[in-house]
Amino acid sequence: MRQDILEGNYFSTTLGKVVPYHSQEIITIILIGEETGTLHSSLIQAMEMIEKKKKLKQTITSAFIYPAIIVVGTIALTCFLLLYIFPKIKTLIVSLKVPLPWTTKVLLSISQGIEKYGIIILFVAFGVIILFYLLIRKNERAKTLKDSFVITLPVIGNIIKKYQAGIIFRNSGLAMKSGMTLDGSLLVLSQTIKNTVYQKNVRQIQNNISHGYSISETFSHSKNLYPGFAIELIASGEIAGTLPAVFIHIADEYTEDIQVMMKRFSQLLEPILMIIMGLMVGFVSLSIISPLYALTQNIR
Repeated sequence: MRQDILEGNYFSTTLGKVVPYHSQEIITIILIGEETGTLHSSLIQAMEMIEKKKKLKQTITSAFIYPAIIVVGTIALTCFLLLYIFPKIKTLIVSLKVPLPWTTKVLLSISQGIEKYGIIILFVAFGVIILFYLLIRKNERAKTLKDSFVITLPVIGNIIKKYQAGIIFRNSGLAMKSGMTLDGSLLVLSQTIKNTVYQKNVRQIQNNISHGYSISETFSHSKNLYPGFAIELIASGEIAGTLPAVFIHIADEYTEDIQVMMKRFSQLLEPILMIIMGLMVGFVSLSIISPLYALTQNIR
C-alpha cells in the first residue's frame, strides 16, 4: 500500500486492492474525502461506519444462530435416519407380508434413488451451484435478474432495500457535508454500489439532478426502492436546506429498522423451522415404525 501511494495512486484506489478486507462503502467515503480535501474527517466517518456495520453484522448473526442450529440439526437427524437406520431395516420391511403405508413406499423410493443416483445427484447439484455462481459473476444480465428478484422477496427483500438505500443516503449525506454536490457524490457512488438495480437507479437519479430536476421529484420516481417516509423527508430537507442531515437521518432510521426486522424475522422463523423439523423427522420415523407395528398386529 505504501508503495502504491508513493507512486501517486489514490489511497482509496490502493485500499480497493485489498477488498474484501475493506468494504466498498468505506472506500467510497475515503474517495469522497480525497475528492473534497477532507480525508481526515472521512477517515473518522469511515471508522464510525465500520463500527455501525459491525453492530449490524452482530445483530444479523445472532438472529440466525438458533435457526441455523435447527436447520443443521434437522438435516443431520434426517440423514442419520434415512442413510444409516433405514438401510439396516429396509430388507426386513420389504420382506414383510403386510401392506406398506404410502409414507414407507415414498421413503423406500427415496432410499433406492439415493443408492443408485446419489453420487450423480450430488455432482449435478454441485455443478449447478458453480454454474449459477459463475453466471452471476460474469453475466451482467443474470446479475441484474438476481438482484431484481431478491429485492421482491418478502421480508428479506425489504431488508436488502433498506440496507442498499441506507448506504446511498449515508454516503451522499457525508459527501454533501464535506462540500461535494449531490450529483457528484451520486456519480462516485454509482461506481462502487454492488447491487445492479440500485447502481442503475443511482445513475438515473444523478443524471436527472444534473439536468435540473428537483431531488425529491427524482427520488419519487423510484419510491419502491426507498421504503418508508424517505421521499417525504427528502422533500422537507430540500425545502429547508438540510439535505445532508436528512440523508444521514434516513440512513440511521434504516439501520435501526433492519435491526428490528431481523429480530422479528428470527422470532417468526424459529417456530416455522421447528414445525418443519417435526414434520420431517416424524415422516421418516412413521415410515420406519408403521410397517413394524403392522407386522406385530398380524402376529397377534
